[in-house]
Amino acid sequence: ELARHTPGANAAPESPLDLRALNSALGGRTLVEYVRLEDELHAIVLADGRCTRHRIGSYQAVLKELEQLRFAMGRIAKQHGSPAMLQGARTIYQHARTTLDRFLLTPLRKRIGVAGELVLVPTGSLHALAWPALPSLEGRVLTVSPSARSWLAAETVPARPGPVALAHGPGLPHAENEIAALAKLY
Repeated sequence: ELARHTPGANAAPESPLDLRALNSALGGRTLVEYVRLEDELHAIVLADGRCTRHRIGSYQAVLKELEQLRFAMGRIAKQHGSPAMLQGARTIYQHARTTLDRFLLTPLRKRIGVAGELVLVPTGSLHALAWPALPSLEGRVLTVSPSARSWLAAETVPARPGPVALAHGPGLPHAENEIAALAKLY
């Protein structure tokens, strides 16, 4: 958290992002980068060699729905509460994911289509969004990256065969089971 908010005082200025290289690396995928300007949320879409900007709306309105979605997902995952409370959480979940889909993806529908791979670059608290929970992203192949520049850097590194390391952070109650399940795939 501290590193994320620390300004890079002595960092050399970055060169401009090479949009041609980015478009070439996308290879038919579509990149959507969300940008926040005060309370105004915008999306930059790079698809088919063309870059467009789309106004999304209020960042605070999106955060309100994100908070509702995360609350509901936590309640459902932990099965915490009475059957009526769990049903309420499922209702909140459905409403929040539908509203977030309408806020974040509906304005982009013509540019991103309904199929094909997406590369999503969130901003701020949108990094905490479970993107596959949004109805129009269900079953769609997507990658979430901290920045277009880091996605491009990772995409252009040659793949090297070798051992795979799986790790988890502390305090994650289901992490060991997830790691064991993933290990069976390698």
